[in-house]
Amino acid sequence: MSMLEKRLTSIPLVEKEIEKEYGKIMGNLEDSLKPYRNDFAACAHIPQIGRNKDEIILPTAIK
Repeated sequence: MSMLEKRLTSIPLVEKEIEKEYGKIMGNLEDSLKPYRNDFAACAHIPQIGRNKDEIILPTAIK
C-alpha cells in the first residue's frame, strides 16, 4: 500500500466511501458468480443424512 493510500484511508470520510464502493463491487460480483442463489436451497454444512438423487436432479431438470 502506498504512503498516499495509507494516509487517505486513514480519513474517515474517504474510508467510508471506499467501503461503500467495495460493497457495490462485491454485491455485483456475488450476483454474477451465483446466478441461481435464490432458485435453489443452499447448505452451510454437510447434512448428517444425504439427499435422495431425485431431490437434486429434478429441480435442475425443470429449469
